[in-house]
Amino acid sequence: MHKLSAALFIAFFVLACANAQAAPRWTISPDGIGPLKIGMTVEQAAKAIDAQLNLTDDEISDDPDVCAQIQPAGYGGLFLLFEKRRLTSVLITKPSEVKTFQGIGIGSSETDVKAAYTNLKIEPADFEEAPALNLTLWVKEDVSGIRFKTDIQRKVWLISAGGRSIRYTEGCL
Repeated sequence: MHKLSAALFIAFFVLACANAQAAPRWTISPDGIGPLKIGMTVEQAAKAIDAQLNLTDDEISDDPDVCAQIQPAGYGGLFLLFEKRRLTSVLITKPSEVKTFQGIGIGSSETDVKAAYTNLKIEPADFEEAPALNLTLWVKEDVSGIRFKTDIQRKVWLISAGGRSIRYTEGCL
């Protein structure tokens, strides 16, 4: 009986390890998330994640005032923001388990963000009460950065990465 239990345990462990390796381990950075890179066209982004990105003709306009934020099916907690047909920022929230290269993800503390990143621009949160904050690290101002939004419990609830659009407060605004 013990040999059968041990054999089942080993088989389960090997199967679990194989499945874990098959799942992509994405990271989020100012350059994008996983295979999605800031600056990609809608078509390139769709191909990179093998997903259909349903945008209307109005949403993929070349008009500089047109913006679209979508959530790809099957990617819980991931949002993509497109302007003039190009990916300008990526956003993650619950239930995403994606983290930065420094290990910061949804649920990380404000203290963890400040310890992992120096030169943060710290501002009051847009719609949350204090002590909620926007913690932004610019690689190059308005061109490449990452923003961590914390809640009143001082926990990260949203991470956005990309260009100037990481400053937007609600989707395309």
